[in-house]
Amino acid sequence: MKKKEMTLKLGPVKFALAAAIIAGAITFVMGIMGITEILSIVYSGVGYTPSFFGAFVGAGYVFLDVFILSWFFAWLYNKLL
Repeated sequence: MKKKEMTLKLGPVKFALAAAIIAGAITFVMGIMGITEILSIVYSGVGYTPSFFGAFVGAGYVFLDVFILSWFFAWLYNKLL
């Protein structure tokens, strides 16, 4: 009898959603605390400003960016298995 080889595949949407929620929440907290130097540089051209409203905007942009990159990472990981 052959032993069935198990491969651990990632669910791209679930993985991306988990990573994006964590990154968005951390970004929001950083925006509230005033740690915004990096976000101001990266997202200044798309409407991000260091303020309470800016914390929401920055969290949204980071959520979207991390979701796309994490989804691609999980998809590529599964293809390379």
